[in-house]
Amino acid sequence: MQKDKQLGGVLSRLREELGLRPTEFAQLVRMDRTEYSSIEAGRRSVSDKKLEKIAKFYMVPVPLLRLLSDDSDDEFVSKLRDMAHRKVFGRTGLRKREIRLKEIRGSKPEQNGRRSVAAR
Repeated sequence: MQKDKQLGGVLSRLREELGLRPTEFAQLVRMDRTEYSSIEAGRRSVSDKKLEKIAKFYMVPVPLLRLLSDDSDDEFVSKLRDMAHRKVFGRTGLRKREIRLKEIRGSKPEQNGRRSVAAR
């Protein structure tokens, strides 16, 4: 159950970075909204199949999501977790997810953080 809470926290942070509500995210990945909210809250385990779907949306490999939710005190695991955290939550990872979200929603991504000429 503790692992589920930690994984839920990682998923919640990824979703919040994109400014999405749980219901919006659930719709985007075609999941039941109550099921997804329960997964984020750690009240429900996520199946491998559904975790694949979530990971694919965020463009983060499932093993990295699992590593981020691992609270092992092992020094090696801790170093791997720190590296994974920088990769997933760094500026480049966030930018890729923002672009992906805009593509899904049907709008064109901004170039270098600026609005496109057509959007001005």
